[in-house]
Amino acid sequence: LTVDHIDIQQSMVSKLLFPYGDRLENTPTPLVEIPHCLYDSQTDMVNSIVKGGHKELSRIIGDDSKIAILGGIQINTPVAGLDFFLPFVFEIRDSKNNKIADLLGNFEIADLLEF
Repeated sequence: LTVDHIDIQQSMVSKLLFPYGDRLENTPTPLVEIPHCLYDSQTDMVNSIVKGGHKELSRIIGDDSKIAILGGIQINTPVAGLDFFLPFVFEIRDSKNNKIADLLGNFEIADLLEF
């Protein structure tokens, strides 16, 4: 896939979705599946950034560095409606990129909806 510099955002979305073509073609609800595929592809990208960033943080700060990661799907609604966030991950990682805390388990889904 090539990148269209006129509409780079749409080009990047297409590039990120390309590996998920079979998954999207075989689902009965492609409009529901698209954000999940984008989340999966962006999770891979974020994980590689975090992995590289931890090496740099360890070099500067030492082995006590930590990072919080919050990931999910933003659900946009019509202009008059509220937008929502569907969280999939909320965790703390150490300087070696090991998950040391899963904070998402600390919330009930009803608490998240009230937010």
